[in-house]
Amino acid sequence: MKSFTKDVKPKIFSLIIALILWLHVATEKTYSIKTKVPLVVNFPEDVVLISPIPKNLVIELSGKGKQILKYNLSNDREPYILNPGNLRRGEYTFTIDKRLFRFPEELKVTRVISTPKLEMQFDKKSKKSVRVKPIFKNLPKDGYTKTEEKIKPSQIELSGGRSLLKKVKLVETEAVDLAEKERPFEIFTKLVLPQGEGFNIEPESVLVGVTIERMVASTYTDLPIKIINRPKYRNVTITPRLIKLVLSGAESDMKSLKKEMIGVELNLKGYTKGEYLLLARIRLPENINLIDASPERFEVRIE
Repeated sequence: MKSFTKDVKPKIFSLIIALILWLHVATEKTYSIKTKVPLVVNFPEDVVLISPIPKNLVIELSGKGKQILKYNLSNDREPYILNPGNLRRGEYTFTIDKRLFRFPEELKVTRVISTPKLEMQFDKKSKKSVRVKPIFKNLPKDGYTKTEEKIKPSQIELSGGRSLLKKVKLVETEAVDLAEKERPFEIFTKLVLPQGEGFNIEPESVLVGVTIERMVASTYTDLPIKIINRPKYRNVTITPRLIKLVLSGAESDMKSLKKEMIGVELNLKGYTKGEYLLLARIRLPENINLIDASPERFEVRIE
């Protein structure tokens, strides 16, 4: 057993030495790898880039194994910086110059794998104030409803290319979730940039206040029926003359609802002498819902 231990140690040492020698020889060889380099475009403050460009350039990099290994282990990635100089509104094409990549001397850029030329479109920078539209998803808790929303600020400043900016009328928020809500709440919500490149929003988020109310139902009896487009020189008889409605809505809306705000109509346009069974048209204020109407139809006699 002691003899075996004595034999193992020299063998392990020899193996380590051999591995180091092999690694040294292997990393002295030249290799090529594919890698990504961040792209940075500097342009004047009075113009804006309105066409999409890649975030990275894909290149082929060659060098000794040691340098390649060191590069792969490093988190630092020097960007490729493009300085177009003076620009005006229009389209431009820029050629990627391999000499502008910033690598140690031992590493060489052998080719640009991604597009060797970049096509970019610039526009005059402009800004304007636009309205904020809140977006909601899901419904409040059963028996409750959303009655009001307030946005602070209600308008924001949007900047971007003049040609694209003209088409933007409003900016939407990220969706505010109403699921299981049963009381008023406020939440800061991010704004969604319009489709297209080069837009910037200030501020980036707004305060959305939402009013949630309990739904209630009420019965309204003895509501009169109004006849519209009554035939000339004819007697019209309606049976019955009154209707009962069961309505629902947010508690505040139902408290302010008066009978005078409810309209029940029978439209007799085009009807001549005879007897008919007609469905009434019921007009309700916004956010008031019809649950039941009794009766649903009316006997109409035209003589």
